[in-house]
Amino acid sequence: HPARPAWRPNRHANRRRRLRRRRLIQNLDLVLAPPASSSAPSSSASAASSDLDGAAGAASRLLVVGASGTGKSSLLRAVAGLWSAGQGSIRRPSPEEMMFLPQKPYCIPGTLRENLLYPGKPGGGAAGGAAGGAAPSSDTGGAIKAAEDAFLLELLETVKLGGLAEKWGRRASASPPPPPLAPEEGQNSDSASVRGLDVEVDWGAVLSLGEQQRLAFGRLLANKPKVAVLDEATSALDMDAEKAMYEALSSRLPGCAYVSVGHRPSLVAYHDHKLVLGKAASSTTTSEGERGHALEPITPEARKAAAGSAGRTY
Repeated sequence: HPARPAWRPNRHANRRRRLRRRRLIQNLDLVLAPPASSSAPSSSASAASSDLDGAAGAASRLLVVGASGTGKSSLLRAVAGLWSAGQGSIRRPSPEEMMFLPQKPYCIPGTLRENLLYPGKPGGGAAGGAAGGAAPSSDTGGAIKAAEDAFLLELLETVKLGGLAEKWGRRASASPPPPPLAPEEGQNSDSASVRGLDVEVDWGAVLSLGEQQRLAFGRLLANKPKVAVLDEATSALDMDAEKAMYEALSSRLPGCAYVSVGHRPSLVAYHDHKLVLGKAASSTTTSEGERGHALEPITPEARKAAAGSAGRTY
């Protein structure tokens, strides 16, 4: 056999380089602004390509759809600040004002309280209490903790995990619990549920994916971001649970703008605009290696029709 050359072109490597150069999204000028006000600069996010010559659109609750490979998750991760590769510009609030919910949520090692408040800290004022400054007195500290306990237990009820804290509080009790103090003494009367907030468990191992996604929505409601980025954040939930999560997001955080990626047509009911990737429109041009997009408003009729769309996907 003749000797192989010391080097020869790698066809697969060349193909990978061509794919990296391909621009999945072009001519996109999109502003994501809170429902209450679209003019507040600290509460707006804009994603744009390097040559902005398309029509501009504004949305406060945006659904991103498209076939696999059209750049849905890439766009969301770039908007969330998780990816920096590629060309173009993204203007968004500070990372402290945004929150990203992936399909597989991150459950930190620790307590249920810490998981709900992450990336914040217990006692940091999530329930509306004071944060920072001088150390509170014992009386003030007890009142803050009681308020935080009630706030977190109510959040768990909202995201359909109402019995979780009580379940683990009872499991962690090797002896009968002490009698609870009266409510006027600044303590929550449901002692098993309160104890359950501080039980350390590997939550990523004991909770199903659907329960983890509901816990992530509780974390979102606790941190109150100005912009939320949801990447298949309800994929493991049934239709009723999905509806409860989005309704809680809209009612409890009315000033929060959010953008979602998902394949269920039922998601249309919770958004006001739809960005279809891989679809050419009059405002976009396409060429070899590039994809178009279309930004479409979602009408009330479309939201109503989405109620009967369970079981179908885009």
